[in-house]
Amino acid sequence: LHRVDRRQRQMCIRDSYNTYSVIYRKMNDEEEKMDGNNYVSSTSNGNEPGKGAAIASLVLGIVSIAMWFFGMGALIGLITGIIGLICASSAKKAGFVGGMRTAGFVCSLIGVIGSALVFVACVACVGVLGTAAALS
Repeated sequence: LHRVDRRQRQMCIRDSYNTYSVIYRKMNDEEEKMDGNNYVSSTSNGNEPGKGAAIASLVLGIVSIAMWFFGMGALIGLITGIIGLICASSAKKAGFVGGMRTAGFVCSLIGVIGSALVFVACVACVGVLGTAAALS
């Protein structure tokens, strides 16, 4: 057991597997509100830090996959995939733990790899067609 100083409060949180975990978090006095005998944190209103970045990462990863898979634009897919990877790392730095961040990272990574391969293949095709036109 470790000692908890006066500025830390023990919080019981529910994770995505419907189990409860005990964490220790430093809280400021203006962050807490007394509700009877229970302390209520300002993050208990459903706004988890990094959740918006995780959602953005997932959406951008799916858009990136759709762009190169359906042939709409490998360059746009590459850009959205890179932005999705940045959003996933931003969500991780903010402390968001969940499957949405992981799914966004994986979708963005697949989108970046697929878009890069399609983009390189398109550039190679244009180069071969340019060489064939110059020789004839």
